[in-house]
Amino acid sequence: MSDEAIPSQWLPVLEQRFEPGASLRDMALQIGMPHPTFIRVLKGKTSHRSIERVAAFLRIPVEQVYELRGETPTLPYSPPERSRHLSTTQRIAVDAVINAMLESVADQIADDKPDNVTALHPRSQGAATWGNAGPPPPVEEADAASRRRKKSDPPEDHPNE
Repeated sequence: MSDEAIPSQWLPVLEQRFEPGASLRDMALQIGMPHPTFIRVLKGKTSHRSIERVAAFLRIPVEQVYELRGETPTLPYSPPERSRHLSTTQRIAVDAVINAMLESVADQIADDKPDNVTALHPRSQGAATWGNAGPPPPVEEADAASRRRKKSDPPEDHPNE
């Protein structure tokens, strides 16, 4: 390891994956991320995705990276499995609630990027995330869409309809 200021708690982990004398810049290059991003992973605030990349490269759990940073892991939100039964209108409404909550704590997550937001639908379908769906429709429009639903639609697994 070089004489750059590497936080001491990281030395045992980094020494397992990098050659002696490697600089932080060399390490970042090997991981495939910008040098400043790698430094933020080690010392400061960065996105969850960057933390995942470093953890994968170092072959350690994501939780261990958070611990090395002196933080409690805050993993991206994943909705309950039963949320698959929500209609499109309901998913948009849930997304709007989450976005409103995030706006209220924006100063606390100023460095987070959209890449750490979990989609509200199964990723295996390959569709765009609900976060890219735009603002929810006006209440009147959502109500009208709800009324237009066919009676033959399968019942949804939620009590409030």
